[in-house]
Amino acid sequence: MQETIQPSNEKRFKIAWFIAVLSVCLIAVVILHDDYGIAWDGARLADYGDAVLEYFTSGFTSQAYKQCDDAHYYGPLVEVLSSAVYSHFPGHRFEIRHLISALTGLLALAGMMSIAALFKGRSVLVFSTLALIMMPRFVGHAFINTKDIPFACGFAWTMFSLVLLFRGHRFSWFKFLFFGLCLGLTLAVRTGGLLALCFLFPVGGFYFLANKPWLEERAGGLAYKGVSLGLKLLSASAIAWLVMVAFWPWAHESPFLHPIEAFKLASQFNRPYLVLFQGNVIQSPDLPWYYLPWYLLISTPLPTIILLAAGVAVSIFGVLKAFRDDESLLYVCLLLWFWFPIGYVIATHPNIYDGIRHFLFILPAMALLAGAGAAWLVQAMKRKARNAAVITLSGLLVLPLVDMIELHPYQMTYFNGVAGGVGGAYGKYDTDYWLTSYKECMEWLNNNTDPKDGPIKVLVAMEPLSINCAKYFAAPHIQIVLANKRPSEAYMPDFLDYYVGNSRFSNHACFPKNKVVYIVQRQGAVFSVIRQNKPMPAPPEGAAP
Repeated sequence: MQETIQPSNEKRFKIAWFIAVLSVCLIAVVILHDDYGIAWDGARLADYGDAVLEYFTSGFTSQAYKQCDDAHYYGPLVEVLSSAVYSHFPGHRFEIRHLISALTGLLALAGMMSIAALFKGRSVLVFSTLALIMMPRFVGHAFINTKDIPFACGFAWTMFSLVLLFRGHRFSWFKFLFFGLCLGLTLAVRTGGLLALCFLFPVGGFYFLANKPWLEERAGGLAYKGVSLGLKLLSASAIAWLVMVAFWPWAHESPFLHPIEAFKLASQFNRPYLVLFQGNVIQSPDLPWYYLPWYLLISTPLPTIILLAAGVAVSIFGVLKAFRDDESLLYVCLLLWFWFPIGYVIATHPNIYDGIRHFLFILPAMALLAGAGAAWLVQAMKRKARNAAVITLSGLLVLPLVDMIELHPYQMTYFNGVAGGVGGAYGKYDTDYWLTSYKECMEWLNNNTDPKDGPIKVLVAMEPLSINCAKYFAAPHIQIVLANKRPSEAYMPDFLDYYVGNSRFSNHACFPKNKVVYIVQRQGAVFSVIRQNKPMPAPPEGAAP
């Protein structure tokens, strides 16, 4: 089997596509990253990054990183990188975090496109690119989620390096070292990256069963190649482990046992959370087995879901029909990437919550499968109808852009028509559970209160971490007060001026007798409200309404 040699015009198109798409997306990231609020755990993770940076700059002596709740159980790669950057730009702590997080999302797109480019022709590349950048949840999380989006980025590149390992007959050192580097950087974000190492064995098994090298090699040559392959795999694993440990202070204490302990803790996480699912508030360990597949179904654009189903069928057929073809290996990787995590969750019923945020690394695989499905549909058309099919399918994949514009900057709240859209899902599923809408609330208060009347006391609902979602954006004359528990009074206490409440667990409904003066809402769903304790002052005579 020879490696696929693509016509020069196809290569030129793919290079041009990469440059054009990534350039446009980079411009969008730079323009939009300031629009997003802070996630409720954003300050804790930022503090963790600062503490890890302090560990390195103190000569590996500071232990402050252990004081950030359970954050030290996670690799700090992106957190410490963000801290290192914004240490030179004081006053822009979270803007820089959002920018770096979004850039990792852009790198995840590049990793997925690199896999798509390995398919023959250009259709899979084009359609899968559109599918991923038009996934509102992926785009929204890219700006605020510094744990799961960087992990999705690392996983995409690790899968690309895994595919490269088995393309052609040459198992070069470069391929294995690249695989080890990608895996190590992924593990430096989350130990769940070990899943990609597990994929190595079924993918490798498929390759060897398909190619049967023992039929072409003498026993001595086969043994030599086996030993060489084993050494390269051990070297790649060692590099991955070293890269992971290098960035992770907690792993420095016990380079082998602590990462294993972190992986066990992540897979056996048993802290219960309340989850709003299908209109019911359920403890996370009691969620039904179909929680993840159902959430993927209702939070992914419907055109992508339909093309994904076609892509799964195409992939299975492609594996069976072209057993020894390079593309069959790609299909095996995509099927594993998509189905294994879902199957694992269904079979083991781990403690999961907050929608699909822990499984954002699946979304690039879904986009690739949707791209494969769309490419097959185009190919199945008569030659004269193919251009029309490309335009139609591209248009369908781009439709979610309307929702992303309307929801901005809350794309992570997206639901498709199966759930009734964001408005239909409101009250049945969590929307802005991150509390990022507190930024918009604080901006309204900054612009609609007089500094001369300060301090303006504003009560913020949820939990201790919630205060960070509001305080960072508050003007100096606004004093943030935290509600340690859900208020039950009909009226606000006299010492308060305003109340800011998120719709999660109906906190926006607190103090029902106080007037709502501002609502953050999109497509019929309320994310947060501001209630006033005292009447608004009358505008000056002659002032614009």
